[in-house]
Amino acid sequence: MTTALPITPPLIYNESWKGVYGEFGSGAGLQAMYLLTAISPADLDKVSLLEEIPGSERWQVRDLFQREVDKERVTGPLMEYLRSEDRVRFFNPLTLTVLPMDEHGSSVLERMPKVVEDELRDGGFDWRVFERPGYYRMRHVRGQPDYGQIDWNEKTSRIVAIDGQHRLSALKRRKALPGPSSDPFHAWRIPVVVVSFRAGEGRALPPGVLEVVRSIFVDINTEARQVNEARKILLNDRSVNCLATQELLEVAHGNDLKPLKQRRQEGLPLLFFDWRGQERGGVVVPSPAAVKTIGELQSWFEWYLLGEDFKTRQIEALGLKGKPLGQQILNGRLTFRNSWAARKRVRQVVIPALLHLLENFDPYRRYIAGLRNLELRYYTGNDVQHHAFDCLRFGSSYATGPTEGLVLGILPHIEGAVEKLKKKHLPWPLDHDVGPRGIVGAFGWLRGELGEPNWLEFSEWFTENVNRLHADGWLSRERGRKGTQFLRHVVFDHADNVVNYRLKDARKALAAYVSLLVGSYGPPPASWPRIRVHLLEQLTGTLVRGYKREHRLGLKETYPDGGKPLTDAVNEAARNSAGRQIRRFERELERLEAASASGGPDEGGT
Repeated sequence: MTTALPITPPLIYNESWKGVYGEFGSGAGLQAMYLLTAISPADLDKVSLLEEIPGSERWQVRDLFQREVDKERVTGPLMEYLRSEDRVRFFNPLTLTVLPMDEHGSSVLERMPKVVEDELRDGGFDWRVFERPGYYRMRHVRGQPDYGQIDWNEKTSRIVAIDGQHRLSALKRRKALPGPSSDPFHAWRIPVVVVSFRAGEGRALPPGVLEVVRSIFVDINTEARQVNEARKILLNDRSVNCLATQELLEVAHGNDLKPLKQRRQEGLPLLFFDWRGQERGGVVVPSPAAVKTIGELQSWFEWYLLGEDFKTRQIEALGLKGKPLGQQILNGRLTFRNSWAARKRVRQVVIPALLHLLENFDPYRRYIAGLRNLELRYYTGNDVQHHAFDCLRFGSSYATGPTEGLVLGILPHIEGAVEKLKKKHLPWPLDHDVGPRGIVGAFGWLRGELGEPNWLEFSEWFTENVNRLHADGWLSRERGRKGTQFLRHVVFDHADNVVNYRLKDARKALAAYVSLLVGSYGPPPASWPRIRVHLLEQLTGTLVRGYKREHRLGLKETYPDGGKPLTDAVNEAARNSAGRQIRRFERELERLEAASASGGPDEGGT
């Protein structure tokens, strides 16, 4: 008796759009295919925003390429434009793509299913078909690309917008407005282009789904129009300093995605950074908990830690001198492949050292602990409190319906608690750019002067000493503290204004000051006497410039005619004041050096 074979049910594609099929030549191991078409307002329900994909706010940092929808822009100018009867309504096609989902339709697949190229006889025509079986297919009548079609299964695939999300959001809102069925809007045909990819020749692995979507978004937004500065940094795969910024953020992001009990409680929280670059009405809205912006982090790497992209200093900082990757970076050739090698190098060598400094510098360590305690309080409360904390951290939460309103009501209380933590643990000058720039500037400059020692070992030595100088009041201008008498014209001037706060000013101001103290707390390296002289010369020059401004005001009455007599008097008074301050500072450094033990960080290590 012959057993009947089970009947395999046909693949069901229950949605389709017709249009013009096209494709481009292969690049980066991928070939782009697209369908250019127009959809009705009723079809807008079939298109999602990326932020509507479950779990999208928790994707890795480099995959968080899409901006959050600026609701004020949508409800304001865009809605006015769509509703205006006095303007010609037209806009470029929305760029859409198809995301294959898991069997439950709840998350995006990690890898693109393989494309099967085939032929199909349907409706009396021979079709050329590119299919990801069970998910979607693109096809066109053989020899006639003007007759194209995309078919998809709504349960296994999501059509999402990767460019034009604000237009899409406004169109959806316009569609939802109450009105008669005769409303002309319902007769609109909205231009869209649906993009897909297939692996080109020589591509061993199928591409990652988010890698593909990110690639499209990057090309559109870097070649066609500009995004904000924070997004540029997160999108840039051809700058070592941008890669380093992404990797630092990724450590915090990855840790905060873990279950509460599995997180490194001492680890930098995402809330430490203004990592989303959120905008409202086209204006950047700072995160209330953030200590540093994405742009500031990138500047640290460029100005203090790694140097300018594609320069010798950067190669030396990464320990890549004479190595193939170093030469590729030096030539400014970061391809898709070697940018990953550079990313890996930065992640392994540099990021642990900077993390150690940021997580163990006492003021930051206490602020981090305060944020973690706040997190624990809200995570162990009710669901609404949990959602509210996630909303502050990720910009969104899974709260829906009435719960969403309760979440928004709790957010101001969390933000208020965060502000209190910042005021308590991050006093002047750490609440300004000048303080962290001075510390990170000293970290990078001093490591270079010591012959590029091992990053993490140097960080441990540096952090221990910077904590000692902070505890002893060298960074404080409170009455009776060390910094009161020695930070004048280094960080604040005679009128109590913050000075030398620009990125380029730190090296000869607060960074030089911190470097001198770190080296003097020791144990100092063998080359310290030479370094010390150089740093004192730089600091003296900064003080002289500051005292010139101060004394010029007082001496103008003595020399009312100005000119050379006034200039000479100002210069002499400034040199005298700066000299007295430096001599007092040197005596303090000598006492610190005498008390320090012998030895120090290895010089010239790798």
